Amino acid sequence: MLKKFIVAKNTASKSRIFYLFMLSGQQLKIVFMGSADFSLPILIALQKRFNVVAVVTEIDKPAGRNKEIVAPPTKHLAQSLNIPVFQPISLRKDIKLIEKIKTLAPDLIVVAAYGKILPESVLNLPTHGCLNVHPSLLPKYRGASPIQSALLAGERVSGVSIILMDAGMDTGDIVAQETLEVDALIDYGGLAERLAQLAAEMLVKIIPRYVAGDVKLKTQSDEAASYCQKIEKADGKINWQNPAGQIFNQWRAYAGWPGVYAYFKEKKIDFVSVALAENKNAGRVPGEVFAEGKKYFVACGSGALELKRVKLEGKKEVDCQSFVNGYRDFVGTVLK
Repeated sequence: MLKKFIVAKNTASKSRIFYLFMLSGQQLKIVFMGSADFSLPILIALQKRFNVVAVVTEIDKPAGRNKEIVAPPTKHLAQSLNIPVFQPISLRKDIKLIEKIKTLAPDLIVVAAYGKILPESVLNLPTHGCLNVHPSLLPKYRGASPIQSALLAGERVSGVSIILMDAGMDTGDIVAQETLEVDALIDYGGLAERLAQLAAEMLVKIIPRYVAGDVKLKTQSDEAASYCQKIEKADGKINWQNPAGQIFNQWRAYAGWPGVYAYFKEKKIDFVSVALAENKNAGRVPGEVFAEGKKYFVACGSGALELKRVKLEGKKEVDCQSFVNGYRDFVGTVLK
């Protein structure tokens, strides 16, 4: 149904529309939907090139140890750019907001890490439909955690897919797709930043062509699809029986949140910064902490993990040497 938005009547009219939009991209009205840090470079790029008439984001939520109410980063950015902000609890139920968006008469809705499913009533609002930015090479890693899933799997190539949204979860036709090499040491924050920047560059280039009908859509293969789930805090718990490389990828994927952790003296200990040491273990029990000079390691099912910075529950983050100075029995213990 949504494919009608990109059908061009003939080659001449298609070229003319493309030319006009290249000259007057600021006149193209876009509603942007996004909530996370990933959304920021994309919103900045769209605002510079087109006319972003509104930003829709999640509601302010409590965060941190003190549960202070914090606004989504896209709200702060939109306000600094003097763009109207809407924060519905539920898009499906907020009929007044849907009417407001309709009144804005957007040519396009662009979605990037919004955090909510768009109902069909919203999908059909803009003249040219809704484009979603998905940080994976669809149909691989459909779902809520594509970046983390790629890192967990040790992928060496990732990328960005821009799709024309339909009622399914990341099932829409592909408008544009580009790959990105994944450094073996990069963590979630670093990869997310690179993919967001790539997405921003892609959108600025592809939107005028897409609106002009100068893009051939690619249907996704459901048979080739894979899915990823929403991440829970418990996913960060380390199983020391696993190989060191697998645990290191777990740390890369969950850097920031939920982090990776174990238990020392029945207290949670977070491993803030680590390094892979695949050639170290020497038959130690998985989970055993050992030292070589001034470096500290934990034995894994195979290989070991070097600990650089740690945070014990209720304490401040410190480098591992400082932690050992305060807890002399840390070396030799078996972490749970």
